[in-house]
Amino acid sequence: MTEVVTMGEAMIRLTPPDHQRLMTTPSLEVHIGGAELNVAVALAQLGVSVAWISKLPDNPLGRRVDAEARRLGVHTSRVLWLPGGKMGLYFYEKGVGIRAGTVLYDRADSAINSLSLDELDWDFIGRCRLFHTSGITPALSLSVRKLTVEVLRRVTERGLTVSFDVNYRSRLWEPLECRAALETILPLADLVVCTERDAGTVFGLFGSGEEIAQGLRRLSAAQAVIVTHGAKGVTAATEDGAFFEAAMVTDVVDRLGAGDAFCAGVIYGYLKGDLRLGVRFGLAMAALKHAIPGDWFIGTKEEVENLLKGEAGGVKR
Repeated sequence: MTEVVTMGEAMIRLTPPDHQRLMTTPSLEVHIGGAELNVAVALAQLGVSVAWISKLPDNPLGRRVDAEARRLGVHTSRVLWLPGGKMGLYFYEKGVGIRAGTVLYDRADSAINSLSLDELDWDFIGRCRLFHTSGITPALSLSVRKLTVEVLRRVTERGLTVSFDVNYRSRLWEPLECRAALETILPLADLVVCTERDAGTVFGLFGSGEEIAQGLRRLSAAQAVIVTHGAKGVTAATEDGAFFEAAMVTDVVDRLGAGDAFCAGVIYGYLKGDLRLGVRFGLAMAALKHAIPGDWFIGTKEEVENLLKGEAGGVKR
């Protein structure tokens, strides 16, 4: 049985090497990204049986995404294919020092925007334990927004656990539009992850980590809400109370995908009935992901466990 199903867009990421600018770089590094696929890849590294659902263009770029995901243990048998479709692209200039990283999207009308409810394999989805998506997916277009709501309604009717990462993207929609959409989606979620910044920007929630987390619990009625505070750490809240876990100090090779690695760790612990374990796994995975180029967490559960034991750095011989 597939334990987890995630749904969302995949994109090709193009990055100038060595912190060069897009205006002047003679070459681009190629990676694959997409929040929900990133989560699926990270879960697969932990030994979780996970499937990713999306629609890809039937061309070499789409087939590359499919092949790379399968190579890393993600089930892609329910991915749909669109002849002549478009692959979403994004260009990422890595920041360094006072220079912020920047993202340029070319994802309008990508293949996933034609995905429909009737194309999904509901027998397959209904046999999983947990369904995960993020706020990026309903931001893509009105059609995908409606699809996301209907999918989440169907999975909750089937008694599946729903995990949702708010993942606000200011280049895709405005805060008020995002809030209006998520006020429909959040009540369908059992597990919600949100950054402290997004909680303030989208929902107007400020204060201590526990105050923000409890505010999100009231909006969502979720069993568990986790608020991330960047380099400071994480606050988690349930009906039994709240707790805080400090983040791990790490050097940064690549920032992208760390939040998705964190979500994967949280889901791992949640499936085991231990939210604190999930938060600790998530923080360790986010720290490790910062040291890995690209969007994907490429590692092992043993590496995560060793980091949690305080074993890090050096050379393993």
